[in-house]
Amino acid sequence: MNSCKSTQLNWLGGFFHTCRSTGLASLVLLVAISPVQAHHRVGHGGRVSRPFSNPFSRATDPPSSRIEYSSQFDQLDHDVGQLYTQTLTLERGFRDKLSLSVAIPMLTLDSNFRSEDPDIGDVSLSAKATVLQSVLSSYTLTLGTDLSLPTGDVEKGFGADDPLSNLFVNYVQTVSNVTLFGSFGTTLTWQKMPRPSFDYSVGASRPVGRERLQLYLSFNGETLTSSAVYQNNGTRLFLVPGFGLGLTQTNNLTLNIGFQQRIHDGLKPKEGTLIFLDSATVVNDRSSSLITNVTWAF
Repeated sequence: MNSCKSTQLNWLGGFFHTCRSTGLASLVLLVAISPVQAHHRVGHGGRVSRPFSNPFSRATDPPSSRIEYSSQFDQLDHDVGQLYTQTLTLERGFRDKLSLSVAIPMLTLDSNFRSEDPDIGDVSLSAKATVLQSVLSSYTLTLGTDLSLPTGDVEKGFGADDPLSNLFVNYVQTVSNVTLFGSFGTTLTWQKMPRPSFDYSVGASRPVGRERLQLYLSFNGETLTSSAVYQNNGTRLFLVPGFGLGLTQTNNLTLNIGFQQRIHDGLKPKEGTLIFLDSATVVNDRSSSLITNVTWAF
């Protein structure tokens, strides 16, 4: 079983080799903190330099231009091992009203069943726009969509083997020096028939001192409305505390560190359904996560 240390040392070479071989090297620089999951993506957010919502889930951050590197270390259920995800992303904004982005994740699995070398996950393409914004009332409403392409290896559990489309709305408002945020999204998978799932996030961020430090707390959730394996309307809830630190005077370079803990798991298998623990199933069963990202806004 490969160690996490050797995984990190070998990642960069594997990443660029994979990008060259898949013809994606020209896309390597574009957003998204959240790692691509096999069937679902959780939550939405913002960053320290513009204190919009949750920096640990960026799918609906207001449009901007930035480059980001993120890493997520997941502890999997049943003590079967760990999943390590690294994502290199780029978002290009147009006058802070519209943006296009791409996110390319690399995943490594280290479990009791098998150890997988770094390999590409599902690439995500996104577009979003600010539809309402008020400087006086300090609120922003963002709408967007993204498309997850089935580029990940399904046998390793690194991909969905099906395009996923996600529609989302995000609302942020600053009251005094506290930023409140809420978001809602729905994900559709088109394998045989649409099977919608919903994800949502509520929380707050608050600056400390001269606003170089931001404290974050959010509650994220996901609900499956239909599944071949799980009972309908199963829900998972996560608590995500964290902090962001501006590394420059203008906060255009930031470091964010957070911890995600699952506090409720309502996904129950349907009667008569057996779930075999292998690399494809354990990748989706994250009980806790350590999340780190570095963002350069330009």
